Amino acid sequence: MKLFRRLILILLSFIGLFILTVLVAKLYNYFFRSPRGQEAVYEHRMLEIGGIPQYIQIRGQARNNPVVLVLHGGPASPMSYYAYHWQDKLEDQYTFVNWDQRGAGRTYYASPIEDQEVTTDNLLKDLDEIIEIIRLETRQDKVILLGHSWGTLLGNLYVKQHPEKIDRLIAIGQVVNKEGEMIAVQEAIRLANLANDFETVDEIETRRQKVVDEELTIQNILALRQATSKYLPSGRNMSLAERLWMGLASPDAGLDDYRFFFKMMTDLESVSSHMTDLVQTMSQVDFLTENTYFHVPYYIIQGEEDWVTPTPYAQAYAELISGPDVEFIQIKHAGHSPFLDKVGDDFLQTLE
Repeated sequence: MKLFRRLILILLSFIGLFILTVLVAKLYNYFFRSPRGQEAVYEHRMLEIGGIPQYIQIRGQARNNPVVLVLHGGPASPMSYYAYHWQDKLEDQYTFVNWDQRGAGRTYYASPIEDQEVTTDNLLKDLDEIIEIIRLETRQDKVILLGHSWGTLLGNLYVKQHPEKIDRLIAIGQVVNKEGEMIAVQEAIRLANLANDFETVDEIETRRQKVVDEELTIQNILALRQATSKYLPSGRNMSLAERLWMGLASPDAGLDDYRFFFKMMTDLESVSSHMTDLVQTMSQVDFLTENTYFHVPYYIIQGEEDWVTPTPYAQAYAELISGPDVEFIQIKHAGHSPFLDKVGDDFLQTLE
């Protein structure tokens, strides 16, 4: 009995020490990696957008700096809770607005999910409302759009509708069309065959067929990517433990951020059931065959080893784009999220 009590005491001590360590890390990041000073802006706001409450986070050292509106990927992969990790070094030059889109992050819990009507058209209308609010509050005519993965698709569609409101579009991990997924599959199969790993080849083929034959779902896409990831390079990524710590130690992460992260890990089917229209958009869009002239500068940033949105395919798309300024930037040794890779400084230099 004494031994059992001692073990419980040791366990509770470890839990207490862990919680204390997390709190200290959060406080450190709050005081040393967050905006400070009289001109700084550091806000967490719930705005009535599109008839529902939606969450935005604003960080920057000066209100009159150019505004960067971040469009997260996924769908439903908010970036606001870990924005401090890569934005802090840029906040002297820019004010960043992170938005949790319908069905994601804090917005997911702000109103009944059944009432959120998560569609691409609604997201584009929401985006326009947010940009109008930013323009009014900052008295800036234009904002910079920075999209990651799914966010590049959303940004591309919006810029075609409202180029007069956008200074430039920065696309990280450019979505082109659904064939990009198949290019990654072909490369994974080639590498698996070279390794004589025919079991993995069969698994990839089976999961690829599910994506082709069945209604496209986030679960089927992720299952296919899990199979191909055994052979496809992914860059010098953060480990899972590092990503978890980045979130736990965030000065901006709240209870709903942790709740949503846990829900994505344990109940993806429930979250993705409200994303049907967005997945349909991803499967139907084909930027290669659409108008490739843009009225704003368009910069595509790709990790050299990005096989989620394959870099060779994104580069082929960049070569088709015309407009005031078009640039394709490749970050060596990086994967799909170069701002989280261990070569992140190379990524930051492209934005400075």
